[in-house]
Amino acid sequence: MTVVELNAWLDSYLAVRSALGFRLQSERTLLRSFIQFLYSRAELHPIRAQMAVEWACSSSATRGGRRRTGCTTEHGSKVPVALACDRSGDGDP
Repeated sequence: MTVVELNAWLDSYLAVRSALGFRLQSERTLLRSFIQFLYSRAELHPIRAQMAVEWACSSSATRGGRRRTGCTTEHGSKVPVALACDRSGDGDP
């Protein structure tokens, strides 16, 4: 998949969500940022969960002008950056 194809899929997704009444300004910006992150790493396909975690952790350091020490799951649990971005697969930072 190319970056052009991925952006076309994103445009379609955002158009459907927008037609359903969702406001998507921040989502649009974040999703485009994620695509750029994938492109910069030359890893457009397949999109793996670990890539999303790495992007979220690297992006959070610049959002809000302060470095964060972890990520928050959808259930509100805090995950330390060292653990969330661990590449070894054994869970040890």
